[in-house]
Amino acid sequence: MKFLFLYVSLLLLAFTVQTVHAQDVLVLHDGDEIEAKIITVSKKEIEYKEFDNQKGPSFTIEKKKIYLIKYEDGKKEFFNEKNMPSSKKLTIGLGIGFGRGKTYEGDESSRSISSFINLYYNITNRWSVGIEYQTLAGMNLDYPLTQTSLKGKYFLGTDKIRPHVGLGIGMYNIEYTDYKSMIGFSPEVGMNFSFFQIAANYHFLPSKEFTEIEEFNNITNITKFSPSVFEVKFTANINFIK
Repeated sequence: MKFLFLYVSLLLLAFTVQTVHAQDVLVLHDGDEIEAKIITVSKKEIEYKEFDNQKGPSFTIEKKKIYLIKYEDGKKEFFNEKNMPSSKKLTIGLGIGFGRGKTYEGDESSRSISSFINLYYNITNRWSVGIEYQTLAGMNLDYPLTQTSLKGKYFLGTDKIRPHVGLGIGMYNIEYTDYKSMIGFSPEVGMNFSFFQIAANYHFLPSKEFTEIEEFNNITNITKFSPSVFEVKFTANINFIK
């Protein structure tokens, strides 16, 4: 009798586990999930019932709001991938920037130009984190200012054309008798057009004094760096790894 009771209990447990997992999941572009029972998938809409209320009313949702459907049998169906640049896990970007900035305290601002490469990991269709390497020239510099920074972006919306805000923190290097390094910040706001991006970026670095001693004259020169650059950046993105 005990064995019969144990056998029935195991059957009920297996049925319960199977029931819990036998559901479809709608994954939206903003990362939200809807546990559902799919009824029909039409050209523009998806009709479904809430999984925990299958005797209740049916709902419809536009397909353009859906990133993917996870069916109860384990299959996945993706939607609107061509319209979502961050639908793949990795994004590599190449670009140039134009702006104005200054390097030394008391300087007037002058033109700057930059080139950069970055690599982002797309956590969701709204959040991305990555790393960027950039070289800035101009601003009365004898040598370029380079920076390597960690960056984060948040996309406002899930459409093909959408704005974003971002922030970077990194190490800035300048050659002054030898390499000098500073930690700086770079807030960013931009607009995305599918695989092309325009962004306004401000590089802020704290002031720092560098000392140089002239060997022959034994003269000590103190130079105060106070770099700041505002630039507009143009980026072309390539996405890969689904």
